[in-house]
Amino acid sequence: MENITRIYHGLPAVLVDDHWVVISSKFDEIARIAVNQIDDAGTYEELLGRSFFQSSVRESGSRVSLVTLITTSDCNLRCSYCFANSGESCRVMSSDIAFAAVRRALENSSGRKLSVAFFGGEPTLTQGLIRAVVDYATTESGKIGTEVEFSITTNGVVNPSFLQFLIERQFLFTVSVDGPPDIQDYQRPLKSGGPSSAHVARTIESLVQGGANFKLRATVTEYSVGKMAEMVAWAGLLGVKEIHFEPLSVAGRAALVTKGVGLDRPKLQEFIAGLKSAIIMGNQSGVGVVNSAFMNLASGGNSFCDGDSKYRFAITYDGQVTTCVEVQDRCHPVAAEFMVGGYDPVRGVIDSTKSRGRACLVNIRKEESACVSCFASSVCGGGCPVRNFHTTGDSGKVDPYRCALVKEMLVFAYDLLDKESE
Repeated sequence: MENITRIYHGLPAVLVDDHWVVISSKFDEIARIAVNQIDDAGTYEELLGRSFFQSSVRESGSRVSLVTLITTSDCNLRCSYCFANSGESCRVMSSDIAFAAVRRALENSSGRKLSVAFFGGEPTLTQGLIRAVVDYATTESGKIGTEVEFSITTNGVVNPSFLQFLIERQFLFTVSVDGPPDIQDYQRPLKSGGPSSAHVARTIESLVQGGANFKLRATVTEYSVGKMAEMVAWAGLLGVKEIHFEPLSVAGRAALVTKGVGLDRPKLQEFIAGLKSAIIMGNQSGVGVVNSAFMNLASGGNSFCDGDSKYRFAITYDGQVTTCVEVQDRCHPVAAEFMVGGYDPVRGVIDSTKSRGRACLVNIRKEESACVSCFASSVCGGGCPVRNFHTTGDSGKVDPYRCALVKEMLVFAYDLLDKESE
């Protein structure tokens, strides 16, 4: 990558054909700079005069006070690779904890929109709690004139009447689904061992018909990596407008799966090839394809996630405050770095005064010269710290798999954007 990429005044630059392609920090303008003019002071001054390097986008996320409620450890599926081993226990959040979390988020809001997200396990197994939280958050936010929105991450096996309730309350949906029946039923069977694909298809149909704002989130394994373009085409036929692909994370049940059955992280170059083909298919079928390698292009950031912000936190079914939804209990090997407080039943409040660990603000390690000089440093963020831990044994050390993925996919993305904007 050394000969076709570079940093241009803090922004990634990619050599495409006979010119350098640079995208403005606001992600609203593309500059094509001749090879022999890239280092000219006049070129920089011209772009500077057009506010090419001034960003108003990167701070937009701070306008939301987000609380994520991990309402249960239970699940109605038995996905082969579940990072949380969901369904192995049945712990459920109490309404006291949930309401306290909402109050804490409102206290933090300071004029920001309140966003309440539901996560699991499978959160739709706690219908009564979700209904109660929606009513409570709506009432409490209304008292102080704060706007409120709701979102949920679900596996798509949802009671139809409850799904209708979520649609009517204008929830934002992330539906975890891995593709057509042959993939979905192999990787994500029901708790009983039966197929889940028909249930998920009905849910997607209801979301489309109800005009819901939703996306699909697919985990890619060795088994499915060669079918990523097919998955996009399948999603497009169902009326899906966005699908987010990520390679399997070797944690939880995925770390215990017998090798040789296709349920392992796909080989890097196979995943890159599959992702490129999926993007091309998405352009043809009207389906947006997302991956963490380039999803921060429009928002930038020196950290992969913003769990360190006081405006964003998650609380587990046991009342633990965590800065990462993948760290759901004290047994997690990096719990000490992410769990920063808990629910106080005596006072009925969320206490998160503990100093946040270094993994909660995972800036790219400045002492790593390879990161400092990397053209992608302004958008990479160092990767997910928990996944870094699972691959490198250190939450602050970048997973080399993702490092290579980011570099190659950014070059591909810049080339596409350059050609599409001509």
